[in-house]
Amino acid sequence: MSFIRINNRNNFLVPEVPAYHPESLDYLNYWKTQKRRCIEGFWSVDDSTVSIDANLPLDSDVNSDKWRWMPGNLFFYVNFGTIMHKPEGSPKAAPKKEIRPYLRDVEWEFFYNLMEARGFSGFSNDEDHTCHRDLEGGPEEGKRYHKSCYNSEGNLKTYIPAREYLRKLFTSPAGVALWENQAQNLFMLGARGFGKSFMVGVGVVLYEILFDGAKYYTEETIRDPYKVEVLVGAALVSKSAEILDKTNSALEKLPGDWGEDDNFTRSPFYKNMSGTLKPNNAKNPWRHEYESKVAGQWVKKGTKSNVKHVTFTIENPEAAAGTRPGLIIVEEVGLCPNILTVHGSNTACQMEGTDKFGTSIYLGTGGNMEKIIESQTIFYDPRGFDFLAFDNIYEDSKHEIGWFVPAYYALNQFKDSNGNTNIEEATQFLMDRREQKKRSKDTSALDLEMMNYPIFPSEMFLTKKGNIFPVAALMDRLGEVEGDDKYANAEFIGRLKVNGETGKVEWVLDPKQRPITKYPLTQEEEKHKEGCIVIYAHPFEFQDGEIPYGRYIAGCDPYDHDDSGTGSLGSTIVYDDD
Repeated sequence: MSFIRINNRNNFLVPEVPAYHPESLDYLNYWKTQKRRCIEGFWSVDDSTVSIDANLPLDSDVNSDKWRWMPGNLFFYVNFGTIMHKPEGSPKAAPKKEIRPYLRDVEWEFFYNLMEARGFSGFSNDEDHTCHRDLEGGPEEGKRYHKSCYNSEGNLKTYIPAREYLRKLFTSPAGVALWENQAQNLFMLGARGFGKSFMVGVGVVLYEILFDGAKYYTEETIRDPYKVEVLVGAALVSKSAEILDKTNSALEKLPGDWGEDDNFTRSPFYKNMSGTLKPNNAKNPWRHEYESKVAGQWVKKGTKSNVKHVTFTIENPEAAAGTRPGLIIVEEVGLCPNILTVHGSNTACQMEGTDKFGTSIYLGTGGNMEKIIESQTIFYDPRGFDFLAFDNIYEDSKHEIGWFVPAYYALNQFKDSNGNTNIEEATQFLMDRREQKKRSKDTSALDLEMMNYPIFPSEMFLTKKGNIFPVAALMDRLGEVEGDDKYANAEFIGRLKVNGETGKVEWVLDPKQRPITKYPLTQEEEKHKEGCIVIYAHPFEFQDGEIPYGRYIAGCDPYDHDDSGTGSLGSTIVYDDD
């Protein structure tokens, strides 16, 4: 599925934060409206013929049948977040500066995926449809479902997958979001430069702290906010620290400050924080806590919502143990060689009995996949590890993967005024650049281009260390092989047996055998990991039946004992040296 296309992004953007006096009624009403939108999301009209001022209360009687829901995280991020980037239209050599985040197709996709992972199950006012996964396979006779699965007349609603439903246009606003599905995880791999660390650092981490995990803007959530916990980590401290620097910077730059000196008032969204964002801060986490004088006594106040910063190492893969974070962020997952062990510990931290209440977000960048095997295992078996699963429309539609962001979505030069990507032109630009790299004397020039700006998911798992072969050329050949049906034909699959009369080894066709053609294995494929023998070309024989000595060369990749104690697989490959 290609990314969403937006018709009028201006209808979702606050033109400019007005400078109302903090003691005025306008100030109070304005910021209440914006806070509600940040928490509950924002319905606006995605129609090029209709103009909406997002600074004003929205009239639901607007004559349009193209209403779109913007997630609260996204509304906050693009309207009240701050990032470092070159402004649109600036010179190529211009330095980065503080700007409002872009609103492009990739932002819409990320935050919609995040909503799905957080348990989105529909809208309160939709009488016809639900995304509650209990109905995914169709209703079962006699079974009683969650109340949100029924309409006001007591009839079951029709199930629609959240991924499809979230991106729909509606004839009118459909109410507030419902959150009745189990949480899932999100694995995001993509090219450099599309802003994932800003999206996560500002639109996820900072957002969660500022709004204390609230899903609804009510008297209860105002009076008695939740205490939320966010955990951020990486194998390299510098990677996770980079995300948290963006979090802290965006907090200090929140729009809405008023006045100067003694009359200065911080943005209504601002929170006074205590503690530190330095790694291994469990004893002094970065938290919403401050002292206030009450009846002559200094009293600690604040929601205590906090961010813990950890380092995942070989020696300490269970760095999250003892925490209960609703969100876990693992940055540059490809640099964490023991991510399977880390993930097991992380999963336990986000379970309450049989319920998964939290979401883990694993991030990876092209060119930063040095220790790839275990992260590759999760990415190619997302359901097995409770991650959102996506069709691999890029290479192999038969298998699912985590979420992949191709390099062409990172190229702002090929986006229109609404943030939609011209995929054809952007892809051609990348392919032309690859053609230039192919002419380099060093094959690593093309390899590095593919790693840092991948067009296909498999390119994410190249490594810049230890490549003595022309990787790009090998991948081209692999594509040719995988596209040739003869290599998957059952007539090449079988086993060897010894003829009891002649003593010779003979080939026996056995199409029921299951060869291993991809690695890592999914959980289903693990059941058949013994593999089998595949012969693509039978040995050449002289007229007397003898095989030329030295023509065939074999290479064997074994393991230490009779059985592999890890996910490693043994293999023997015989090839024709003629």
